Amino acid sequence: MDSLKIITAASLLSLVWGCGSKYIVVASDPKLETNPPGRIAILPLVIDDGADRPGRPIVSGTVEEAGPGVVADLLYHNLEHYSGLDLIPRESAEAVAGNIRRDHPDWPLAEQARRAGEDLDAPEVLTGRITSFTERVGSAYGIERPPTVGFELYLTDTSSGIVLWKGSYFETQQSLFSDLSTFPLFIRRGGKWVTAKDLAEYGVVELLSDPVWKKVR
Repeated sequence: MDSLKIITAASLLSLVWGCGSKYIVVASDPKLETNPPGRIAILPLVIDDGADRPGRPIVSGTVEEAGPGVVADLLYHNLEHYSGLDLIPRESAEAVAGNIRRDHPDWPLAEQARRAGEDLDAPEVLTGRITSFTERVGSAYGIERPPTVGFELYLTDTSSGIVLWKGSYFETQQSLFSDLSTFPLFIRRGGKWVTAKDLAEYGVVELLSDPVWKKVR
């Protein structure tokens, strides 16, 4: 009986270790297989208000003020090291996006991206929405409220306004005992409660590990 328990537990853990991230969803246009992103602009992310979401809506939560900036910083930090990408300078992208959003506050995000791409001479534009961003309440080893982070990213084709790639991430950190499928992350995160920034970094890195982005590394 004990041997059976050990074999069953080992089998279960091997299945858990073999699973991909349960918090990540991506979709891409087939054209990116042969034409991966090249010269792109990254626009400041917006706080989701529950409207104008391409595709299937998702539930939004609380977004703390730091959220959009944290995710944007992580995107730049990661993508600036991709040798196949030509990133528009951040200051230029933020200035153009600010003007567009001031002058056309009712424009859908895809239209903002298309116009920004034209103004910046960028064939593609990466932007997105922060749907949840709340910091943990407690410490690394004692928690009252776990961190929650969620965001969606879109790569928009400037010439057509079509979304070529979409990636979404949402996670409320779980304890090992509440969800066994979190075992790999539990070990990876040192067996402790992480910060909202840590969750955001995990989400960005996982989304940018999609084959579309691997082609430009």
